[in-house]
Order: sequence, then structure tokens, then C-alpha cells
Amino acid sequence: MTIKTTNPLFPYNNSIDIEGGLFPCEDVLHHLGELLTEERKLKIAQLVQERTFSVTAVTDTLYDVGNISAVMRSLENFGVQSMHAIQSKRIKRVRNVSKGSEKWISLTKWYSGEECITSLKERGYKIYTTALQEGAKSLYDVDFTSGPCALVFGNEKDGVSPEILKMSDENILIPSVGMTQSFNISVAAAISFAEVFRQRVQKWGKMGDLTQEEKKILTSIFYLRHIGNNSISLKIMQKNTHL
Repeated sequence: MTIKTTNPLFPYNNSIDIEGGLFPCEDVLHHLGELLTEERKLKIAQLVQERTFSVTAVTDTLYDVGNISAVMRSLENFGVQSMHAIQSKRIKRVRNVSKGSEKWISLTKWYSGEECITSLKERGYKIYTTALQEGAKSLYDVDFTSGPCALVFGNEKDGVSPEILKMSDENILIPSVGMTQSFNISVAAAISFAEVFRQRVQKWGKMGDLTQEEKKILTSIFYLRHIGNNSISLKIMQKNTHL
């Protein structure tokens, strides 16, 4: 039986999809867990403790895959579990710098910025855009512990699209004193989520806020991603569950 969590920010339920087959997360933990070392299981347990879906990032039609990967790497290191990428038709292929962080991030791809932001707002996220505009609030004057929030980072040439700027709840900027008055997208994301991390740890002593059920589900997903071969995982699960 599939059990959905009551948290609208959490995108998974307790049935894990492996190549089209649905398996209870408890079975995945048991059977796939036998393939992992105790050291790896401990590391995954530690990761899950500090994960959150109540903060997320949106990249708005970035051209450079390297920037997307670098943003993802920063998110993973700060415990931010989800990222939303609005797709660009012009993607420059560059060296990947994510260091494997894409395995540990829940990435959702969108082909419409308006649909992405509408979905996030319906689920309860406050939308912060990052743009050099009059009236923008300093990053350091925003309380990122007051509720779910999504930070939107625009592309390398045009920044955040006008459509998304209109839909945002608040526009923020990173204070600077340089001539260029701006940071590379990946650097801006790292600075921003470092501040989010600082505020949450200062207020609550931790970054993570998942329930025990959500931690269990995410752990089973991480077990599957660690093994990396869904075909092998499916055969193991079918053998042990007699499907």
C-alpha cells in the first residue's frame, strides 16, 4: 500500500519506483541495504539527518551546465535536498563540476518558468528572486527561517526573466562594493545558501527538518542511488519479494 506523507514539500511516498516496479521503502532498506557497507549506511544516515525540502533553489534557463552543476554542489553541501531547473534551449557543454552531487539531489526539470513558480507557490514556498533592482532587500535582512522559501537565480546573460520577477514575493540582492556589482551565478547561490544555512543552524541548531518517516523514505532512495544500477536493484527486489 502506498502511503503519502502529509508534507506538501516532500515529493516522495513510501513506494519506491525501481524500473516501473513499486516496492515499500522498508523492503528497499532491508534488501538493498545488504549490499552496502556499514560505513556507507552510516554516512547516508548522517546525510539524511541534515536534509531539508523547506528551502529550495530555482535556476532560470542557465546556459552553462558548469554553473548548474556548481549550484547543485553547493546545495548538496548545505543540506538543501531539492533543486528546480527551468530548461534553456541554449546550453553550453562544459566540464561537470558537481563532484557527483547530482546523485544526492532531488532535481526537477521544467520547461515553463511560470508553471515552476506556480507549483512552488501552491505548495507553500515564498519566492525570492535575485536581481539588481531598485528596492531589492539585502540577503542579510531576510529571515529564511520564517517558512518555506525558494531562491531563484537567473541566467548568465539576462538574469531572472521578467515573468518570474512579476510572480516573486520579494526581490533580494547580495551586497557588494565592486565595479561589476554582481557575482557569478554559482557563487551567488553559494553565498545565499551559506546564509540560509547559518540562520537555520543558529536558530535551531541544525539544517535538517525531515520527519522520521520522510528520513526513512529518503534513505531508501539514497540506497538505490548509491547502487546506481536500477536493473540490478530490480532483480534483487523481485527475487526477495517474489514478484
